[in-house]
Amino acid sequence: MYTIPSGTKTNGEGTHTFARGHFKLNELGKSRLYVFKNPPYIRIKLPDTYVFYNERDRQQTERLFEQLQKRVQTP
Repeated sequence: MYTIPSGTKTNGEGTHTFARGHFKLNELGKSRLYVFKNPPYIRIKLPDTYVFYNERDRQQTERLFEQLQKRVQTP
């Protein structure tokens, strides 16, 4: 994912380089962000919230995403 919906911080911190904590995103509602503001982002849907995560390095984020996909697809 290359964008995060706009929203407001409810608890945490957001700077021009990263966002950490609880946010209310316009299209998604309650969300937790643990991101550096450089895509791509991993979006995980939980029963009552969304979690966005990435590493500072794009390739590390892509590797993690591939590992997560394998775990979800494996019975």
